[in-house]
Amino acid sequence: MKGTLALLLVTIAASFVLDVAGGEFERLSAEAAKKYTIATHEGSQYATKFSDWSTEPMLHAMNVCESQPFTNRHCDIVAVVAADEHIRRVLYSPSNAYADCVRKDLRLGAVAPKPPCDNWPVQIRLIDGPRPKYNGDKPFIILSSGHEP
Repeated sequence: MKGTLALLLVTIAASFVLDVAGGEFERLSAEAAKKYTIATHEGSQYATKFSDWSTEPMLHAMNVCESQPFTNRHCDIVAVVAADEHIRRVLYSPSNAYADCVRKDLRLGAVAPKPPCDNWPVQIRLIDGPRPKYNGDKPFIILSSGHEP
């Protein structure tokens, strides 16, 4: 009985932690989208600089995690960059096999390009397959594997 109760408490605690982490990802993703669409374009310009800086490790992770045939799953990555150019946090979403693989394999450098201000979130989406056609521009950089026929 004690073992069952302990397992139940651990499961509830783990669910709470995952929910909090998911909420934090959503908050930072929304903030990254807001900064990306700033009228002065500093957000999209910084996202491009960050993408250029991170392309090699992102492509490496995509190659390691690529499926044949493609799964068309995606991994959204939000990195929070400090004013001193150090990466403070990296969050991943959603929870799927592709995102789990990227999380294990992606190795970003410790120092990123200088952001416009402190705690600057930037989002990049990696796709295991060709880029789908979206209605309108997404407020983040998208890297995809393969090409549409």
